[in-house]
Amino acid sequence: MQARKLTILAAIAAVAILAAVWASRERAPDSTATVGGPLVPGLEENVNEVTKVEIGAGAEPLVTIERDETTWTVAQKSGYPADVNKLRETLLGLSIAEVLEEKSSNPENYGQLGVTDEIAEDATGAHLTITGLAEPAELIIGDTARGGSSTYARRVGEETALLVSGNLDIDRQPVEWLRRDVLDVTADGMQSVTLVHPDGRTIEIAKETRNLPDFTVAEIPEGQKLVSASETNSLASALTGLRLEDVAPAEGFDPEEAEAVRATYRLFDGRVFTVYAFERAGSKLIHVQPAFDTELAQRFAPPAATEPAAAGPASEASTEGTADDAAAATREPGEAASAPATDEADDTVATGDAGEPAAGDTQVTAAGTEEEQRIAMDGTREKAQLLQARLEPWLFEVTDYKYEQLTHTPDDLFEPIAPEPEAEPAAEIGSDAD
Repeated sequence: MQARKLTILAAIAAVAILAAVWASRERAPDSTATVGGPLVPGLEENVNEVTKVEIGAGAEPLVTIERDETTWTVAQKSGYPADVNKLRETLLGLSIAEVLEEKSSNPENYGQLGVTDEIAEDATGAHLTITGLAEPAELIIGDTARGGSSTYARRVGEETALLVSGNLDIDRQPVEWLRRDVLDVTADGMQSVTLVHPDGRTIEIAKETRNLPDFTVAEIPEGQKLVSASETNSLASALTGLRLEDVAPAEGFDPEEAEAVRATYRLFDGRVFTVYAFERAGSKLIHVQPAFDTELAQRFAPPAATEPAAAGPASEASTEGTADDAAAATREPGEAASAPATDEADDTVATGDAGEPAAGDTQVTAAGTEEEQRIAMDGTREKAQLLQARLEPWLFEVTDYKYEQLTHTPDDLFEPIAPEPEAEPAAEIGSDAD
């Protein structure tokens, strides 16, 4: 009898042990994460190998950013160049993100953390796939934790949600990943601006020398005057800080059919930008056609010097630019890159790929020898050709403010001359003498 009781007790104990083991396995996280370890193992060491980043809701990609031999592009925007600075920051942020804490493995709690498999349209999380590593990394980046310095995340296929370091804010709209800068051409290099409306209304302003403070209007309508010199000068600033709101292929674009305003901007260095501005389906669109005018450049070139220009601040600045370009080509993945100050952004993204040569608004105003001027002119021509290849295939949506700058009418520049007040009749002298 005693032996039977012992056997029963032993059996009960065994069952209890098995139940405890089973329960502990159910509670144990299946995650391969280790607190203090990386969210994406291998990314920091191999960030240069990344070839594609997909961002979506659930398994459906909403944004596909992929790299060809030289450029990162956004597939959902017909292959328009991506914002490589933003992509670089995102990849570097993911590469250094560390697991701070293992959170719930209960799917019922995923929604509170923003790490559900099927992410709702109004959710803040994003399904992220990084291709190019030894194995693709699939993550669900959830909500930002309280305080803003950490984020909830979960690896696809694993049950345990994680709290990781860093604010990993992932945009899910393709337009947010576009390279937004179009041009940044300042007014001080502008020689003339001509605006022609479809109905024939025309505005033309020009400078004959660079150092003149104001532009001259070619023709002022009879009975009218300029509103102000500053209003006239503002026409030359339309290409300064020109950024896109959206983009579409320009295939089939016809300026006449679109009833576009034609704005032509000529620079002293020979660059010419013809911009067609029009409205379609409520959007303000432009088409930019860069070119180089050799005759214009020669007309306004400073007189050639007989001796090479002495090295000075301008030469030192040129050397610095060359050094910066070399540094950008060899920059390590974790090093920060300063934003370019020209109208061409760097196309590298922690990959070592070289981007387009900068094509900013630097004006060569100092006299040089004929050979130096020829070299400078060839460089400007090459920059114009690079801009032509980058910009002409596209239509850019711009802000209302920029569109207004590009489509000024004579009514914006001129106002009627106020008639002079009539003189009061003079009083008769001596009428009350007697």
